[in-house]
Amino acid sequence: MSAVPSVLAAQTTALDKPFRFSVGASTAGIKLEAAYRFSDRWAARAWYGQGITIFADGSVGGIPYDQTLNLGGAAANIDFYPFRNRFRISGGAFFTDTFLDGRASGPFEVGDTIYNSTIRTKIELKNRVAPFVSVGYEIPIGENFLFTADAGVVYNDGLKVQIQELGGDPIDITDILNEIAEIQGNDLPVYPFLSLNLGFVF
Repeated sequence: MSAVPSVLAAQTTALDKPFRFSVGASTAGIKLEAAYRFSDRWAARAWYGQGITIFADGSVGGIPYDQTLNLGGAAANIDFYPFRNRFRISGGAFFTDTFLDGRASGPFEVGDTIYNSTIRTKIELKNRVAPFVSVGYEIPIGENFLFTADAGVVYNDGLKVQIQELGGDPIDITDILNEIAEIQGNDLPVYPFLSLNLGFVF
């Protein structure tokens, strides 16, 4: 009879332990995450992301920019495991700190006018707090480590766009407002979210 508990103990994996601390990479930056799985169907998680900056050249609203994309955010969510296994469905609140900062020097066209100016444009999600949903999968690595992957969307109410003149020809306010409207007209109602984590469980 003593062999039975030893066999059961050998089958224990990281999925059987409730407390989880992990680090990973996501569309909200480098993540630090804490989670507690309080039953075979439910868990709670909170995480914070920051620290990834991407530099690129590109066009926004027809104007060429030197762009800097700063990824950041945080979230609090509930996980539901419908099959009591590795697959989860998550929902919660996403606090965004992601924004695109671009600088452009003329000559460039705004509206129907050519300006020899320098401008700064900042683009971010309109709502700093927004609902999000995702699906995820967990892969245990022995008894104390867990690899997780999540993909989902953040629902938002459009983009917040600011254009600041830094020098050169003054730009007509109507052209600035039209440029902002053009950028906002290209936005999507959702913001994609991807995450890969490696965690320690106990």
